[in-house]
Amino acid sequence: MAIRVVGPLLVTLVILGYFQTSMASSGIKCSHTCLSLHPQQRFCDDDVVLKVKIMSRYFVNAKNEVVQHPYSSFVRYGARVLMSLKESPFAKEDEDIFFYSPSYDCSIAVPELKDVYIIGGKVIDELLVVTSCDGIAMRFDNLTSDQRRGFKDRYEEQCGFCTIQGAGTTKYIGGDLAEDGQESGYWSPKECFYNPYPSVRYGGQDCETLYTFCRPHPDTGECAWEETMDYDDCFDARESIWFFTEKSQPAYTCRSQCMVQPTKLLRWRCLKVIKKLEMKGLIQRC
Repeated sequence: MAIRVVGPLLVTLVILGYFQTSMASSGIKCSHTCLSLHPQQRFCDDDVVLKVKIMSRYFVNAKNEVVQHPYSSFVRYGARVLMSLKESPFAKEDEDIFFYSPSYDCSIAVPELKDVYIIGGKVIDELLVVTSCDGIAMRFDNLTSDQRRGFKDRYEEQCGFCTIQGAGTTKYIGGDLAEDGQESGYWSPKECFYNPYPSVRYGGQDCETLYTFCRPHPDTGECAWEETMDYDDCFDARESIWFFTEKSQPAYTCRSQCMVQPTKLLRWRCLKVIKKLEMKGLIQRC
């Protein structure tokens, strides 16, 4: 095991210069209005992606001195590297490393000590800097199986082929695809359209983040979300939530009530919602 040691003067210069214009060429993005990015795009943009166990956490000032208050420049995390998920000379398995995150603005959610995380960020003058804008800080136990497979190899395999545009607000792709169950216009598997904000607003899951990755079609080369089973189920359920919210449909509680819907598509959506409520024990089958 080895701890990566960097001189205090270098640390001071990096921390002091982090938000200055001179750092713009590093690719670091940090502001109050940074875009929401898919984990795959974060993976591809970051210099380093590691699976680590968090060992320590300290607030440090510009001189890299430990302080007691949270109003310092950075938080310094100590971590044990369990696995390198993206080829990089920065760290090897079983090494002890430090990484830094701002203690304000684009700070990451505070990792719990002794927990395992996926972290990713930019290397600036031998320091790994992780921000919420373009970095990764995700608790491993909270990842879906699709996300774990993504970090293992699927995300990296698509780097250089597909770019997933970030979202700063709600986007709209058009609502003329009712026959495909995409009439909301907020989501589509085509072109890796990423639009997480409506998912939260309507109470559905962020299906693209949780259950799929962006890849080029083997024949056409056009990028689209991989339609896994979990992604398809999530997509359908989310569209159903949108429909019964926006169309002001009555709160049906029995499958037989769905038969009054005027089209086969609407009857199917109604039944799907009722079955999910029954499985969760929220209503009794009648």
